[in-house]
Amino acid sequence: MTQLAQNLKRLTCLFFLIPMLPFLLAGCSGNERPKTIPVTGTVTIDGKLLPKGTVTFQPKSSSEGNVKRPAIGQIDTTGRVQLSTFEAGDGVLPGSYAVVITAFENDPTAEEYAAGVKRKSLIPDKYSNALTSGLEADVAEGKNDFTFDLKSRK
Repeated sequence: MTQLAQNLKRLTCLFFLIPMLPFLLAGCSGNERPKTIPVTGTVTIDGKLLPKGTVTFQPKSSSEGNVKRPAIGQIDTTGRVQLSTFEAGDGVLPGSYAVVITAFENDPTAEEYAAGVKRKSLIPDKYSNALTSGLEADVAEGKNDFTFDLKSRK
């Protein structure tokens, strides 16, 4: 084999291997998620259990240059919620969070919504925005069971 043929063969191999390099290296780095901490809570409005809705923990800042992930949980009929970040019930990353809560009396289908049916909130709109809810949570090692007592418009 001539020198030119050998060099051409090497270049051809490199042409196909170099684009694959990031994928090969990514497979070696592992797929570990950051540690989460179990977080539960109770949601009330004017002292009465809120029987449905959603609680979202929105990170106030990122840590060590990494973007933090929000956590979310559905309020059950007893007013309890368990938060999840990566998979159901896994918990929340440690840190400080603004808390957003939404709860609707009705949940129109896509057709009803297109026809003008609006969702009716069970709680004041201020709780559905991280900037106006006034709700906060700090998640750290140990017990993290929060109570959020919302106040109605009255």
